[in-house]
Amino acid sequence: MKVLITGGAGFIGQRSAQLLLKQGHQVTVLDNLGPPAHDGPPALPAGIDLVEGDVRKREDWVKALKDNEVVLHLADHHDYLPSFSKLFHVNAVGTGILFELLLDGKTSVRRVVLGSSTAVYGEGKYRCGKDGDVYPHPRSVEALERGTWEPPCPLCGGAVSPMVTDESVTRPTSAYGLSKLAQEDLLKLVAERQRMEWVILRYGAVQGRPQPFQNAYYGALRIFALRAAHDQPPVLLEDGKQLRDFIDVEDVARANLSALGDLPVGTYNVASGRAHTVMDLARTLVRVADRELVPETPGLFRTRAATRRFPIRYSIQRWSDGVWFYGSFFIILVVLIAGKLIAHQSILSFVPVLILDGGILLAFWLMRLLSYVEVNDAGLRIRYVTRRMDLPYAALSRVRRQPLEVAFQPAERRRFVNRFVRRLGRQPAAYIRLDRRQDNLLVQAERRLGPRLVAGADIVVPILDIDEFVSEMKGRLRGSGS
Repeated sequence: MKVLITGGAGFIGQRSAQLLLKQGHQVTVLDNLGPPAHDGPPALPAGIDLVEGDVRKREDWVKALKDNEVVLHLADHHDYLPSFSKLFHVNAVGTGILFELLLDGKTSVRRVVLGSSTAVYGEGKYRCGKDGDVYPHPRSVEALERGTWEPPCPLCGGAVSPMVTDESVTRPTSAYGLSKLAQEDLLKLVAERQRMEWVILRYGAVQGRPQPFQNAYYGALRIFALRAAHDQPPVLLEDGKQLRDFIDVEDVARANLSALGDLPVGTYNVASGRAHTVMDLARTLVRVADRELVPETPGLFRTRAATRRFPIRYSIQRWSDGVWFYGSFFIILVVLIAGKLIAHQSILSFVPVLILDGGILLAFWLMRLLSYVEVNDAGLRIRYVTRRMDLPYAALSRVRRQPLEVAFQPAERRRFVNRFVRRLGRQPAAYIRLDRRQDNLLVQAERRLGPRLVAGADIVVPILDIDEFVSEMKGRLRGSGS
């Protein structure tokens, strides 16, 4: 299969491209390689045909579309800043150019997969004791100034509680959500006219590598980690109880592959089905960063794109217009929900094996951020770190060539090692070696499973190698007859 990925050098696109190459597909990437999504040359694997261009330019689309059968359209502009004209120019106009070319009938494209967002739902569905199921309006500035964080019933103004959201009802409350809904409507319109296959994937709050920390769109985790690195407590907006559905980019990439194949035409949600508060995220990061900090909630708020929650699912269900894919962000296990998961496997070709312990992931995000800062007041400073660090994911050979060295004061080092190792525990994994020499933490990759001590090291800390872990879990699934 010949696949074009727009935005393929970005966060979700890179991982999707890698998985496609592993399966023997031909991949073309169209990307402008510009900020804020990129802070340097992309880490694209060999074998990808890179077209450096802009989705707002017809000639770049023509060059990239040549001979490709399937388009995975991920390129978009997303930012909390009020750059409305750029947002719609990239998301709506750029997508419009693609569809104009498809209507010309001069391409080989037979299927388009659109990466959309749960932002199209706005606040989602709530239940009012008096009026039943309702869809709240965006919260007013006056209410936020009073510290009234929960949205009221749009009919009676009374209290409401969040409900499972019907995918057929879209009520975006942000410019970004409106632009993604415009993309969806354009795709359906053109696909019906062209008798072309289409799939819309609405992503939850995607996390993982290679997440661009310089992009303000990924604000909460980025800001919390930077403050924790300087021994400053995370500062949360509102009361910290905003609900988010985090999903790892690995699960999203595998959902993309299912959609590029023979997944039936339709709209699908790609999320974990688990509600976590922003306070949960802050406390987890503080814990794994080994900082004695208490997140603060001084009552600050944001008026743009400030939904109280992302619509959440609590079970795998089939609806009139969607299926929720399960993944995970905070736990490490294999999801086996009797009957339900297996029933959907034939539709999805997507077994959502849960990949990472969120604590491990957040710890290494923090370590990556430390490559940009110094934490002298904590007795911790960075002597050297490679800028393109992929931990804790596969591609660990890079780390073998370019070790990560972190210099500690003796007391700080002992504290870090003892607590860090205790937090992580033992899992089937590749390994980090904590080297005694010169009081440095030397990160090395040992690509094998099972506990193993490294000669001359203080201690061995396990981390996860995604590719090996997924292979092992799939083997266990096959062996169990599931």
